[in-house]
Amino acid sequence: MHVSQIGNAMDRSYNKPSTPPPPHQYCILPSMSSLDTNGVISLRHFLTVVLIVAPLGAILLPIIGVLLFFTPSESRKRPVFILNILACLLGICQAIYFASLYSYVVLHPDKPVSHTTALAAIAILLTPSILIDSILLFRLLAFYPIQLTPRYTLIAILTPTFLFKAARLACLIAFLITYPISRFDGPSYATLPGLVWGRGPWVIALLALQALDNACVSHLTTHPCA
Repeated sequence: MHVSQIGNAMDRSYNKPSTPPPPHQYCILPSMSSLDTNGVISLRHFLTVVLIVAPLGAILLPIIGVLLFFTPSESRKRPVFILNILACLLGICQAIYFASLYSYVVLHPDKPVSHTTALAAIAILLTPSILIDSILLFRLLAFYPIQLTPRYTLIAILTPTFLFKAARLACLIAFLITYPISRFDGPSYATLPGLVWGRGPWVIALLALQALDNACVSHLTTHPCA
């Protein structure tokens, strides 16, 4: 082959337009700037959570001050008062944790959240309700004093509330154990929304038991047993 023919063949090979790869080889991940138009999730969602959670946690500080200031010294030793203060402190810690977590998402939307952090968020979200509802057990004793209520009546009243709370705790542990942690491998703005709701039968059972527990205690306080 002549040298000029070889050069022409090489020129044609270099000038030949490249064939684009098939569409399935592209994996385009939406950025935070395009999320508002996609309708998937918005940066406004995370800012709204921070702006709601932070003031709610701050409100609990003056509530603790009011409880400490207006409660008589002899009443501060009672379990109900101690549990009320503990519930306020749990609410403050919960607000700080979620405000910090969602602020991290706002600042670093494309970085994933660690599995431990996400599971801790689920536990911090769902566990305090069980502890706070335990205060209702001590409030029931105001309607059914131990010294005046027959033993069998007291057992019949307190047993359902204990069983409900034990079942709620068991559902929470099962939910954490069986949670699909692989969904946390994506960017934080895509994995944190929908962290709990609709994630299997355990969380549905947990919420149903919470409703039954509260309804049972409310019925016992509004309709005292003879």
